[in-house]
Amino acid sequence: MDLCKQQGWRTWLFSVEVGVRGFCSQSVLRLMTAVGATGRERQVAIQGLSQAVEWASSWLWLRREEKSWRQSTNTQ
Repeated sequence: MDLCKQQGWRTWLFSVEVGVRGFCSQSVLRLMTAVGATGRERQVAIQGLSQAVEWASSWLWLRREEKSWRQSTNTQ
């Protein structure tokens, strides 16, 4: 953000919340409004975000038993 501000751009920091099942909180709507997305454009963007989060959550769940993800017991 600082680098963007130094270049003369306006910046905003938005923390947004999307649940693991793809539910978008009001923070996502505030972000979309701030960037000027309205109507169908906003609806499509939120739907895409929701689907991406739901897919990513599903992917993580299906790979929860991956041995390479286990915490290392090596204390070196």
